[in-house]
Amino acid sequence: MPCAGAEYPSLALSTLQPAVESRGHSCTVRNLNLLFARMVGIEIYEKIANQQGAAIGEQIFAHLLHPGREDDIEFVRFIEECIPFAEFLDLVRIARTFIETCTDIVIAYEAEIVGFSTTFYQKLASLALAARLKEADEPPVIVFGGAACEPPMGQALMKNFGSIDYAFFGEADVSFPDFVDAWCGKGSLRSVPALCRRTNTGVITVSDGPGKPLDMNCIPTPQFHDYLKDLDALNYPASFPWKLTLESSRGCWWGEKHHCTFCGLNGTQMTFRHKTPDRVIEQLMNVTAGLGERFVQFTDNIMHYAFVRELVPLLGSVPDARYFFETKSNLTEAEVISLAENRVLEIQPGIERLNDSVLKLMRKGTTAAQNVQLLRWCAENGIGVSWNVLYGFPGERPEDVDRELRLMRQITHLPPPCDGTSPIRLDRYSPNFQDAAKVGMRVLGPSLPEEYMFHGCSEPDDLAYHFRDVAHEHAVFAGAHLVIHG
Repeated sequence: MPCAGAEYPSLALSTLQPAVESRGHSCTVRNLNLLFARMVGIEIYEKIANQQGAAIGEQIFAHLLHPGREDDIEFVRFIEECIPFAEFLDLVRIARTFIETCTDIVIAYEAEIVGFSTTFYQKLASLALAARLKEADEPPVIVFGGAACEPPMGQALMKNFGSIDYAFFGEADVSFPDFVDAWCGKGSLRSVPALCRRTNTGVITVSDGPGKPLDMNCIPTPQFHDYLKDLDALNYPASFPWKLTLESSRGCWWGEKHHCTFCGLNGTQMTFRHKTPDRVIEQLMNVTAGLGERFVQFTDNIMHYAFVRELVPLLGSVPDARYFFETKSNLTEAEVISLAENRVLEIQPGIERLNDSVLKLMRKGTTAAQNVQLLRWCAENGIGVSWNVLYGFPGERPEDVDRELRLMRQITHLPPPCDGTSPIRLDRYSPNFQDAAKVGMRVLGPSLPEEYMFHGCSEPDDLAYHFRDVAHEHAVFAGAHLVIHG
């Protein structure tokens, strides 16, 4: 659903599909975000999909659920910081038509179960379509899952939106196929783990969590044929730069030891586990076969430290594939050269600052010298580096920033931060959120975008993932954007 990026398929749905089909059930993945992108125009869609700070895509569909907000002058001003409000209302009108079209598409399948994969920027479009589907003469069972359903958010969504019948939290590779089996009479719904369900009296009950992490080698190879069918049916041009997605690991091996203070990923499952290199190559061969030159975006939070030696040298054996990985920034020069030789064209190494003191506050486990060195080696070997500058950490000092700005003026020949500078967000599950008072932060409630998204809902703190705080409201990094962009 919108506003997931149109240029790549959902890895979660593409992996669940073969798992469900292996149980003897029919399963189709519809990439309806591709339809919305076509309706508004691909360039406009990418613009609103990338405005994650204001969550403009979410606000568009929230307006279908909470109309009349154009009378709120503060809301209008909030939207106009990103796009003109008249343009926003035009997009709302298109979204209304989109939801009606999607309703017809989904109802035509006569499916018993309709599932929605919800990241943090797909919730409102999913809720809008779910509400409309429930108005059908024979409505399907509505199931939500994904990162936005982690506790307590999934329960809060069900309490506020009666269109959701069930919500999964954690990894659903086994629990969702078990649910489909149980719904079809092969087992009990009560035995399905990590499931929020609504009783006949309206009470939300939650079964036990997912338990032991999955063996990554047992996860099916994702299927992307439905994504390609949707691209073709919607007449996407041959030049559209779509990418494949794949994972070699889940969790975060660094976070298990030293959870970065601002990171809210891996809410209920930090445990790091990975596929064998041979399994990764086997799946790469399968998903890239017959597709010609193609970019493969690995969705791992962080590349396994041993994979630089054990997996990367094998990547070059996959014909026509190019790669993106998230890594740690303490790579050696020889490892960077190996990445380049095996067609890893871009990395996101977690460079968020060039200052030792602040990097320690963040628990990054790296130094400014290592970060600068990596930027240099990547530039020399033709590897793109995706990085940004975060500020507003409790304990950050003005003199630290002064030293960092002087360094930045000396390295303007190296790749600049892609997204410039931004204050840290206070995200659910992050150490800064869990220990806010201890680190000197004060939680003020849901972020402003999420306040608008869930206007009038109960338990807003349980619905939110991003929060407001007062720790970084000072101007400790004032003027830094002039150095970076000037």
